Amino acid sequence: MDVFESARPSTAFRIVRSGVTAADGSARWDLRPRANTRWHALQRGCPVSVASPTTTVLVRAVVTLDVRRVRPGTFVFSGTALPARKEGLAISLYRLSPSGREVLVARVRSGATGTWRLTQSLSGAGTQRFLVRTTGDAQLASGRSGVRLVTGR
Repeated sequence: MDVFESARPSTAFRIVRSGVTAADGSARWDLRPRANTRWHALQRGCPVSVASPTTTVLVRAVVTLDVRRVRPGTFVFSGTALPARKEGLAISLYRLSPSGREVLVARVRSGATGTWRLTQSLSGAGTQRFLVRTTGDAQLASGRSGVRLVTGR
């Protein structure tokens, strides 16, 4: 049995695992895609027309958010967006309104290592909630950080 994959940006399938099925017809492989990936299996010697149905696995970006105050009213938001890409990932910082609606505050791009950072001034006292998101594309599904509480001033 051969397992084939096609990961964006490629559209061609290639063999990534081979093995023997168990007596009950099952097989197991450890596969860890780093981008949205399509898979199918084919018994060796059989025509492609009898391959298993194609399964698509969406890989979500893992996004972290840290916040620290550098002076009254000014905060550094930073984190990682993985898997990293040479061209980086678009990161959007949102403040959550009291009703839970996401309000865009700023945008930044992660670096080739996946790290990102931005300095933001916030007005007002009290505690606000923030999160970051990445935008999905052909290679990755969108990602979302956990919510961080920020106390102003």
